[in-house]
Amino acid sequence: MNKLKISTRLAVAFAIMVLLLATLGSVALLRSATQRAALDDIVEMRIPITKSLGMVADGVNVQAIQLRNLAIFSSEAITRSSRERITAVRGTLAEQFKVLDSLIHSDKGREIQARMQQHRAEFLKLGDQYIAMLQQGQKDEALRMLEETLRPVQQAYQATVAEQVTYQAQVTVEAGARADAAASALMRDVLIAAAIAIAMAIFLAVSIIRSITRPLAQAVDAADRVAAGDLSGQIVVRSTDETGQLLGALQRMQQSLVNTVSSVRQNAEGVASASSQI
Repeated sequence: MNKLKISTRLAVAFAIMVLLLATLGSVALLRSATQRAALDDIVEMRIPITKSLGMVADGVNVQAIQLRNLAIFSSEAITRSSRERITAVRGTLAEQFKVLDSLIHSDKGREIQARMQQHRAEFLKLGDQYIAMLQQGQKDEALRMLEETLRPVQQAYQATVAEQVTYQAQVTVEAGARADAAASALMRDVLIAAAIAIAMAIFLAVSIIRSITRPLAQAVDAADRVAAGDLSGQIVVRSTDETGQLLGALQRMQQSLVNTVSSVRQNAEGVASASSQI
């Protein structure tokens, strides 16, 4: 490094620091992208899936209640209201199943979703048959169907929905764990990169400062010796930079003074010798 000019050293140090900062930024961006992906999975997929499953579970319960109301109450207003609610809930659940189909991509999730669709189709089919029996006045047959056939299908439907809820909750927990791990990795990597950058900055600063101040101190010491009349000291030049050039100039100046003093001394001795001969 002593062979480089001071300006070159500073430029190299600045370039290294820029590279370290760029590396630090790249690490932070990479880790933050991983964390953002995990959070996006939770926000854009897991939460909507959980919401839709909750609506499906509530919708199945509402249909079960309204189907029973059709057999319990004889009021036309109540039965009409129950049929309207069943129709509305079925439409809502159809939309929620479309949402679930678009969001659930894992093999296990889709397998559970297929069973949910199967139980839903069977539940709807039996529900229509049950309503038709009541409308035809076959209340006893409808109640027997409700107890022996429709209710078990409803329970299987609800159990499958609950299974999907449990599985998606597990997946959400895993996604949260990935987000936490990404956040921890981001903090760790940023701290490591920052520590390396700080250590490198300190090393470069100390190296550059020493490469400048040591030759300058040597030059000041040499100048002080010369100013005090001591021309016997040795000035060693170990670099070719500006400080080395300064030491070289002092070395040449000292040698020139030595030569001048030697010449003056020789002339003085010659004059003294001539005077003694006269």
